[in-house]
Amino acid sequence: MGISTLSSANAFAAEQTGSEQQTEVQASEQAVTSQKDTSVTADDITKAVSDDTFAVETSMEGIHYDAEKEDVTLVSIKDENGGEYHSDKAGTYIATYMVVPKDKSDSYTC
Repeated sequence: MGISTLSSANAFAAEQTGSEQQTEVQASEQAVTSQKDTSVTADDITKAVSDDTFAVETSMEGIHYDAEKEDVTLVSIKDENGGEYHSDKAGTYIATYMVVPKDKSDSYTC
């Protein structure tokens, strides 16, 4: 099973056609650009379905942040088509995290 963050916007845009695609790509590029200005990043990770020690709900593996500067919490995890997460089913899952800066600046998701 793979877990990914920001990559879903570009994959979705590739499925669109014509001017719709251009609008979606521009929107996703703006979202990625604004996310680059933040200090929290996430790596794609791959886990075996048989790995019963991994719990996506509590794991912060692949999430890079400064705990003194922000709190990071899992908001949702969906399959690549927007369906439910199933820990016993292989597939690509997109995790979304809420980042709350401790300096009281705007919260964001990644």
